[in-house]
Amino acid sequence: MSMYSYVHDTNDWVDVFGLSGQRWMGKTKKDGTPHNKPGPKAKGTGDHNAKIDEIIKREEAKKGVKHVGGGSKAEIIIDTQGGNKPYRRMDASFERPNGSRYHINVGRTLTDGKTGIIRERLALEDVKGKGHKVTFEGYGKDSDYRPKKAKLH
Repeated sequence: MSMYSYVHDTNDWVDVFGLSGQRWMGKTKKDGTPHNKPGPKAKGTGDHNAKIDEIIKREEAKKGVKHVGGGSKAEIIIDTQGGNKPYRRMDASFERPNGSRYHINVGRTLTDGKTGIIRERLALEDVKGKGHKVTFEGYGKDSDYRPKKAKLH
């Protein structure tokens, strides 16, 4: 009996970056509820996606700028080996008329409404560390998205 096997189709069964969501299936949170795939809501819903759509419309209105990733297109994945995470997915990516690219990442902010929460700052650090042009835009304060704690009387 072998302890390994080959997949039927390597083109179909490889998930190098673990993006398939399968790793969350069957797992539960501490309270016993199902653990859903973290991250932005499905296309067309949620403040995160609304902000990405807003950015895409704004950037595409600039002369010669082309939307190349994120939103309705596949996100561009940047290899950030040696950083805080081995890869980063860009929320919105664009190409200028001269062929250079830039990215805009979207996320929650600290109470100042501008500074990204730690995971956003680490993502920017990773991507900039690999020489890519990336900026951050917030869609809301992190504290506004956290469950409110019940007051005890």
